[in-house]
Amino acid sequence: MSGKAAKWERKCRQCGECCKDRVILKDALLYTGTQCKYLLANGRCGVYRYRFQMCEGCRKVTPDNLDEIGMPPDCSLRK
Repeated sequence: MSGKAAKWERKCRQCGECCKDRVILKDALLYTGTQCKYLLANGRCGVYRYRFQMCEGCRKVTPDNLDEIGMPPDCSLRK
């Protein structure tokens, strides 16, 4: 992992919000009430290193897609 990517990863407070299923409509973000089966109770991914291979719906969170993914305004990656 490059230095820039590692710095970005360290900013994450591992709240698990990116692992919760949601539907983004025009003006609303609706949570489905389900979450990724690999999300642990502590908010961490149980298969983090292999998440993209093991979970088809897992999306990489980047500075450019925080809104698209529906990350909350208080997401530590927004700072």
